[in-house]
Amino acid sequence: TIYVAANSGWWISAINPANGLTRWRHVPAFANPYSSPAIGGDGTVYVLDGSGQLYAFGPLGGFLMGGAELEGWNGGYAGMEAVVQFYQEGELKYEMIAPLDASGNFFLSETPVGEHDIKIRLRNSLPGVVRGVHIETDSPGYVRVVLGNGDLNGDGIVDDEDLLAILMAYDTWNPELDLTGDAYIDDADLLIVLFNFGSRGE
Repeated sequence: TIYVAANSGWWISAINPANGLTRWRHVPAFANPYSSPAIGGDGTVYVLDGSGQLYAFGPLGGFLMGGAELEGWNGGYAGMEAVVQFYQEGELKYEMIAPLDASGNFFLSETPVGEHDIKIRLRNSLPGVVRGVHIETDSPGYVRVVLGNGDLNGDGIVDDEDLLAILMAYDTWNPELDLTGDAYIDDADLLIVLFNFGSRGE
């Protein structure tokens, strides 16, 4: 990443040298920086102003658009949330919560920039991963996933514990464990767990 500051110090930009895209741009709240910018290992920029106040900004300047679909779910997605995690080289760097619209779409601002593997999970779903997503401030990222259903305890696998939970709740009104969108636990929910039994998320 190349960092560029205006002569007056009123803005600082981070540029991707591979394609010239702006990773982020920040306009400091002070008029006269006292120190030259210092760059942290994660890309955060630190500047000291004339009063001795330390400022930190970047690199959360990206945008991510996307959507998620849950296999076997026949209801709408309004009111649901997606857990969106940003990974680099297998290490979790950042996590955000994305409210979904009725179609399962979402929009996130102030995301990390650069290339990430993005993991997405919905309630009772197995996690799914979209790899190598590029995000810059002037080039938003886009992801869409179709997620396996039936991981009721969120451990990344549909197994005995999930099956037991469905059996214990069978023939009851239970929106939290519902896998189909009708808020009722019945044969359709049981069949989803049985069909996906042994499946693992990414």
